[in-house]
Amino acid sequence: MKPTETKSKFIALRAQGMSFRHIAKELHISMSTCFEWQSKLQGHIDLAQQAELESIQEQYQLVKTSRLKRLGMILDKLEQEIQQRDLSDVATDKLITMYINGLTALKSESDNIKLSQTYNDLWLFAKDNPPELLNTDTNED
Repeated sequence: MKPTETKSKFIALRAQGMSFRHIAKELHISMSTCFEWQSKLQGHIDLAQQAELESIQEQYQLVKTSRLKRLGMILDKLEQEIQQRDLSDVATDKLITMYINGLTALKSESDNIKLSQTYNDLWLFAKDNPPELLNTDTNED
């Protein structure tokens, strides 16, 4: 490896958090060279670390976006099901709880999403009407 290539590899490995011992072994350089290059190339290492962090953040954002889409699709299906049902098969409190849980999960995924008024209405309704008050299936003797 040429000296320039070796230094570039050193910068990349340090940006990834590799130890001097690991780098010295991989690049076939001395530990003292690692220490010397560290001080001389610190600015380049910092830039490489920043690029590494940005790459990780981009990957996380893609995962987060995917989760948001999945949660949104599930929430849409629940909302459609609630609208189609006469609620005789599933207790109302269970459907509402599922819907609120879906909205809460969606909200927690992104603070930037402005949820519909339906969310606010249901949230207030759930606060004022705990599930035990909604359950119409109880048989009181």
